[in-house]
Amino acid sequence: MKLLPRGLLVVCALAVAPLAAGAQAKGAQGTSRVSLQVGAQHTLDVPGLARVTVGDPAVADVRTASSRLTVKGMAPGRTTLTVWVGEARTTYEVVVR
Repeated sequence: MKLLPRGLLVVCALAVAPLAAGAQAKGAQGTSRVSLQVGAQHTLDVPGLARVTVGDPAVADVRTASSRLTVKGMAPGRTTLTVWVGEARTTYEVVVR
């Protein structure tokens, strides 16, 4: 896996799929939540990914490998992870404790 530089938009030829069972909870207006401990990771399958952004890379970092996104809790806090498949955008609330 390659660590993405903080604040960098990632352009890939992959795609986004829903969160794995157990880490998904729907919030207001369809936003999914990923809850992690500091140092813990969560993997998302991403068939067709176009772009990824992280609101606060000090809270959560993202790695890509093949057709997966791995979100790692860096420090306690909340941030957003936004993933695009073509023009469609999905937003995840990432909570690190």
